[in-house]
Amino acid sequence: MTETLLRPNIAPVETEKRTFWPGLGRTETLLVAVCAVALLMVYNWLAYIWLDMIDEGYFLEQATRILRGQLPYRDFDTYYTPAVVYLHALTFWITGDLSVIPVRIVLAVVRTLIAVFLYLLARPIAPPPIAIIPVAIVLAVDPVPVMWE
Repeated sequence: MTETLLRPNIAPVETEKRTFWPGLGRTETLLVAVCAVALLMVYNWLAYIWLDMIDEGYFLEQATRILRGQLPYRDFDTYYTPAVVYLHALTFWITGDLSVIPVRIVLAVVRTLIAVFLYLLARPIAPPPIAIIPVAIVLAVDPVPVMWE
């Protein structure tokens, strides 16, 4: 009797599988990661091919002006918000390369993260086949090779 008072019978607590994102199983998490890496590889392969003759030079010229110490809306006019221009300037500053390839690679990473986060946001309210539809629409409608900014 004293033994049962000292050690009550408590059933072991079952621990749930922990995943990176709540609601996703390990297989689904791995599948999302593999798809993200594949998408990033395709974007980086396209970084050497795609061409936006209208805005690409415009953004890169503005990024070089920021590297020279000028500020958007004070020293030069721009029709776009300055976050993209600052991202380009930061990429130039980090890599030391004033070409379009490092900027395209950084923006490929940003686009891949947007696709992954869009899936993760859709997943709690939709099963996997349905949750992939917003990502597919964004990737299909988004003209990456033409308008990469």
